[in-house]
Amino acid sequence: MVVSILLRTLATALLFASSLADDPKINVTKLDCGMRKLALQYATKISPDPSQLIHVFEALRLKDLCGSSFDDASERSIQRHRQLFIENEFQGTYCRDACVFVSPSMDQKVFQDGSMQHPWTSIHDALSHVRSLRVESPALVLREGEHSLSAKTVELGNQDSGLKIIGFPGESVWISGGVGIDAAFEDLSDGVFVADLKSTLDSFDKMPSIVSLFTTSRRYTRARYPNSDPEVDQWGYASRHRLDYSISAEHVVEWHRPERTTPPKVTLVDLSKNPPPGVPIKNNSAQEGYNWYTSGHGGSCSEVWGPDANSYWCSESCQGGWAEVDAESAAAGSQQIPNGLTYNTTSILKRFQNVSIAGGIIHAWHSQSWAMHMFRIINQTSKGELKFEKGGGRQGGRNWCRCDQCTYAAHWCGQHQKPPWNDTRMISGTFMIENLLSELDSPGEYFFDNQERLLYVKPNATVDLTDFRLGMLEAFIDIRNTHDILIENIGFRDMVPTYMEEWSPPSGGDWSLHRGGAVFIQNVSSIGIHNCTFRRLDGNAIFLSRRTRNVTIGGNRFEWLGENAIATWGDTDTFDATAENFPMYTAIERNIFRELGIFQKQSSAVGHCKAAFTTIRENIMFNTPRAAINFNDMVGGGEIVESNLIFNSCRESGDHGPVSNNSSRRSVDNDDGSSWHHIHNNVWYASQGFKMDYGGHDSVYEDNLVLSYPYDAQDCFDFANFIQGHGHIARRNRCLVGLGHKMDSGCGDPSCAVPFPETKDTNELIGTFYSSCGDKTLQLESNKYYTPDGKATIRFEDALFSLQEVQEKCGLEKGSTSQKLPDEETMIEWASQVLGMSSIGSIQAEE
Repeated sequence: MVVSILLRTLATALLFASSLADDPKINVTKLDCGMRKLALQYATKISPDPSQLIHVFEALRLKDLCGSSFDDASERSIQRHRQLFIENEFQGTYCRDACVFVSPSMDQKVFQDGSMQHPWTSIHDALSHVRSLRVESPALVLREGEHSLSAKTVELGNQDSGLKIIGFPGESVWISGGVGIDAAFEDLSDGVFVADLKSTLDSFDKMPSIVSLFTTSRRYTRARYPNSDPEVDQWGYASRHRLDYSISAEHVVEWHRPERTTPPKVTLVDLSKNPPPGVPIKNNSAQEGYNWYTSGHGGSCSEVWGPDANSYWCSESCQGGWAEVDAESAAAGSQQIPNGLTYNTTSILKRFQNVSIAGGIIHAWHSQSWAMHMFRIINQTSKGELKFEKGGGRQGGRNWCRCDQCTYAAHWCGQHQKPPWNDTRMISGTFMIENLLSELDSPGEYFFDNQERLLYVKPNATVDLTDFRLGMLEAFIDIRNTHDILIENIGFRDMVPTYMEEWSPPSGGDWSLHRGGAVFIQNVSSIGIHNCTFRRLDGNAIFLSRRTRNVTIGGNRFEWLGENAIATWGDTDTFDATAENFPMYTAIERNIFRELGIFQKQSSAVGHCKAAFTTIRENIMFNTPRAAINFNDMVGGGEIVESNLIFNSCRESGDHGPVSNNSSRRSVDNDDGSSWHHIHNNVWYASQGFKMDYGGHDSVYEDNLVLSYPYDAQDCFDFANFIQGHGHIARRNRCLVGLGHKMDSGCGDPSCAVPFPETKDTNELIGTFYSSCGDKTLQLESNKYYTPDGKATIRFEDALFSLQEVQEKCGLEKGSTSQKLPDEETMIEWASQVLGMSSIGSIQAEE
């Protein structure tokens, strides 16, 4: 049986004991704490690394919300068992053919032969030694310490098949993409120090466009305005304190739209009427455009995403939410991604009037809070005009809205003024500006002058100035055209940022992606990455590119990452994927993912683009700005997502779900044509149920438990229309609505729950079907609904029907019932049963 638990408790829904006065039947604190304890119990069941359970405990806020304490006795026992197992396995297996040792702490001048007594000090030298042995299954064994790659990638190819790269059991082993700073710092003033790194960096022919700065225990922040610690401060649409860390878009007079150029060359194939020879007909979507293949290439599309970009959103035939914006841009030959801006010189931005901000980088939210777009400033004028470098903003895959297209998105649009006027300006979300020497004013910030090779730092008072390292390397290990490689028990840290490199849309979802990562894998088979730690990497951690087979990623920790933890991106020939040049049979199991997407907010634990037959099982995922798992397309299908614990997702965005198939509140967001999903045996707590809009079809949603607080009156399901024979099926689900106060998007602690206007409609409405009552394309049956008064209604188009009327007049919901809400113990017991957990006695919250 497939069991998954996805909790959005801290992402959008937490309840407060004050709601007891409104509904004495529901002790919300008892329910909420019981579900949090159940989540921890489930994490204990599936956790690959018990030492990390304390972080799950803290993220669930069990101490301050529920008065619980953390017991790590079992953790220590399990961890010791795990270490002994690894040591025994190491002695009996890894050195069977040959072991070559590397120790970064050894004197480089002493004799080195790769033995345990005389290890190499360089991974690159050790790899050359391993290759010279010509044995079938050698092991490169890294001893404790930080192994700097000196900004040189470890490249593994066919000659390295069978290689194991192993961190010695019980030792803390790190591979760093950073370069240590061997230079004296001069104290300037106000706590700012400067070091001349010319000699340190003299051997590097090409510097990254931007570098990162790290110490052993923290990431330093590029000097920015407003000040913020990007690892902890949230500033997305759904973030309640976003204006403490970002600038309101109302301070921009206008984002400059590029001049019109040549429209992209569009490919359009109607698969419903005239598919090419050998291609089956696709005519199963009620939204005609999802029976087509279309993409745009060249012209204005290349101005943003580069000459090789081939984007669904560069076609005037694209479909989905706000697709009319992208279609109009493609037809006009002018992408709505700005190439500059004019700011209000009398606003808070007047601080930039008399200082140079050329080289500064603007991070701006997309107008719909979908992605982060970055722009490098190359010129400024005294009138507040900024010009951006070509290709700026390519980090998101969609165009921005204009005021006349999305008037609701900005209160300052001319359409809202008196008298109103036809405002065609582009809309952004909030933004910030970084990489400015003039803003080096907060401890923990730095600025690197790339031309002069000067590093300016404002450290915390206790920081050792000899502990700094510059992140200089993107790919630590590059694995191509090989097989049977194992990487185990190694930490990866100190990576260069990649958000100013090449990005383009990989497929029909709204993502853009950079093809790269700390561990880059392409055209391979049988690769294993096990029990590793990926920490404070400023780009993607693991990237599966083009053809990969049987890659296993298990028992790893991913934390404080700039972009995705794991991303895939295969290739197809337009709509033809028969060459199978994409990742297949990838297993992602028993990993822990936390604090992801620090720079590119449109990031996930698993960003799944053009891949097939991927299994995502028994992982723990929390604290993500958008969806924890994102399927950007369904090129091959065959994905299995089971037995995962997901919570605190979508913390900064206003539109998505914990698992999104391309609504921040939906547990599974089957968006934009997503089809053929089987979603069953899940517990959705403090979230809504199943959503499908924009042409999806043929999915089955059954045997799930939904415990929903008020949000937007679509608590159990939300369906668009279908064509006959291809409607969704929703059956045997149990859905409970009206449990307490309304939880707005971004509500992340109990105090932010707000009273919900209690009316008959809002307390009884269980779902919406955007079609007529007589539409028999949808199958609803044998569901159990629970509301405060025991009555349930469903909205059809603009009309409401009671559950009884739906059964009698509409011919739906055969065998379904509605009852009053049960007590908290029953709700928690139901959740335990779905998850195959123990009795509620051990997890109930105190009265």
